[in-house]
Parts: sequence; C-alpha cells; structure tokens
Amino acid sequence: MSDIQIKRKFKVNRCLQVGFILGILQFLIYLSGYDHILRVGPFVTHHFIELPSFFILGMGFSKFFADSGFSSVVSQILNVLIFLFNIFIGPGGRDRSSLIASYIVSFPELIGFYFHRYLIYYISDEKTLK
Repeated sequence: MSDIQIKRKFKVNRCLQVGFILGILQFLIYLSGYDHILRVGPFVTHHFIELPSFFILGMGFSKFFADSGFSSVVSQILNVLIFLFNIFIGPGGRDRSSLIASYIVSFPELIGFYFHRYLIYYISDEKTLK
C-alpha cells in the first residue's frame, strides 16, 4: 500500500477534531479553578463540556473505523478497548467510587459510537430499499 493510500485511510474526521478540542477545553476549565461556577448536584462546570465531548468522540471513532474499512465486529472491539482505557487508565483513582464515576463520564462515548453505527445501518437500509 502506498503512502497516499495510508494517509487517506486514516483521516481524522471532524467529530474527532471537535471532541478533542472540547476535551482540552474541559480540562482547562477543570484545572483553571473556575469549575465551581456552575454546579447542579454532583455535576460541575467541566462535566457540561465533558459529556458532549465524549458523545462526539464516540461518533468520531465510529466514523473513523467505518472510513478505515474495519468490520463492525473489529470496530466494536476497538471501541470497547478505548472505553475500558478511559475507565481504568484515566486520571481517576483505583477505588470503586472513582471507577463508577469514570464509567458514568465515559458512557456517552458508547452512546455516540452506537448512535453513529445505527445511522450507518439506517442509511444503508434506506439505500437498499430504493
């Protein structure tokens, strides 16, 4: 495979770009000391950016895997590995409450991934029906 084909195969899509930018923004808010400005129960300011960021990243990973030509099974396995990486290797601690919090925060990534997968299959079904 030539270098040009490899560059086309692994192109970073707009969802991944927006998700990473929002992720950086949420870390800046978290580390800046302004996290207390907006508080709704256990949710503080950076969560209102972090949760949509993970949803968009999930859609971006699904699109990236589809554009790269990975099968549905391989895409799902890779996404579960990314999800587990977020939970167990993330910035949280190793106790039970931090693992539960990491799971809750990372769950929108799964929703975004499977939402995009649903759209892929829905659009392909629409094309076959016509």
